[in-house]
Amino acid sequence: MRPQEIVFALCAALSVAAAQQADISSRSHGLAALDSKLFVRQNGISEDQNQNESEAPPQEPTRTSAREEETNEPSRTASDPEESDNPEESDNPRETEPPKEGEDPKESDEPSGTQKSSGTGTRTSSGRPRKTQFNDGRAPGSITMVTPNPYMGPQYYKVGEYVKFAWNYTDLEITPKAIDILASCSKNSATYTIAVNQTVQETGEVIWDTGAYQESAQTPLLTEMYNLIIYDSESSVSAAPEAGYLAPYMQHRFGMYTPQPYVDWKDFTCANCRPSSALSAFDSLTLRLIFFTSGTTLASLLYFAFSFGVL
Repeated sequence: MRPQEIVFALCAALSVAAAQQADISSRSHGLAALDSKLFVRQNGISEDQNQNESEAPPQEPTRTSAREEETNEPSRTASDPEESDNPEESDNPRETEPPKEGEDPKESDEPSGTQKSSGTGTRTSSGRPRKTQFNDGRAPGSITMVTPNPYMGPQYYKVGEYVKFAWNYTDLEITPKAIDILASCSKNSATYTIAVNQTVQETGEVIWDTGAYQESAQTPLLTEMYNLIIYDSESSVSAAPEAGYLAPYMQHRFGMYTPQPYVDWKDFTCANCRPSSALSAFDSLTLRLIFFTSGTTLASLLYFAFSFGVL
């Protein structure tokens, strides 16, 4: 490197250093001026506060007696929930029991009794029993007739005799306390009571004295067809079937007839019969047609036999 170039580089470096030194000094002077301004402003605020305190009149301390100090203490009451010694004495809100598993919440929310709550936390309740519900696809309870045999077709009973009905229960999960047994007739829209509140057994059975019933019945038994009705005493005939519970049964059909008084044969008249000596016009015409056809056939046979020399 030439000497001129070295001298030129030194001068450039010195000039750059001098410029940086001047910039640093100017910045330091600016910071010192800002600090002085902040210090002067803070001193002015403190002087104003001291002046306001000196101008305010001095306040004398108040003296309170021991009795006033006792009365100024907050009194503790039993109604304070934080300082009450006995939490059970506070008013308890009415509690409701959640419905148990398998129970109907609608029926549990509407008890027929009343609920009472006291300060000690005791509670008494009364209501109707809750029904168990089956949600696993079980079929409703039904009845299968044993007597009379359902495969023998409809049976007919004479009014005045004893009539026996017997049946078995199927798909019954909840056994009813008692059952009612009726007979209905669509001819007069009447219902006849056979038995009420009968105890449920494995095989149900009832014997109906139709003679005693006919003597004391306000609506007599007719010569008609009847339907046997069996249902839970705590339910109704029109109740919807429920899984596991006995559904109303009214499929068995039987007939009843009233016996007629004895009539001698010579005095008996058949409503659907006619005397043998008299023939109707249709019967006589039929007989004439049969005789004419038979005669024509026989005459034709003889004619052709003589014509061909058979006879």
